[in-house]
Amino acid sequence: MKSEKKGFKLEIDKNAKPIRTAEWYEEEGLIRLKVIKFEGRLGKWLCNTLNKPNHIIVNLDEMGSFIWKRCDGKTTIGEILDELKESMGERFEKEGMEPRSFFFLRMLRNQGFIVWREEE
Repeated sequence: MKSEKKGFKLEIDKNAKPIRTAEWYEEEGLIRLKVIKFEGRLGKWLCNTLNKPNHIIVNLDEMGSFIWKRCDGKTTIGEILDELKESMGERFEKEGMEPRSFFFLRMLRNQGFIVWREEE
């Protein structure tokens, strides 16, 4: 079975260095991302008028938190995967963490939570 679908490549350059761009905090070892709902004045006004926060909290699981903490702009994706494999042991292969990690990193990038530079 291929890891590619029409027009979609699952793998990422392992030399790329992801950099966090979203606001976040750690609670009980897991990462919480603070995601802004509205950037425009109308949305902000509506949240303020309804006395609701203009953000939601996205809770990352163990693997996601592990990866997020290492998205420092210095650590490559390959190094992150090596550390994850070492930390998770046989769970890494058993639970298919490499393709899940690639998918997770792509999702973070597509949502604007991280950017990465690819080394030449």
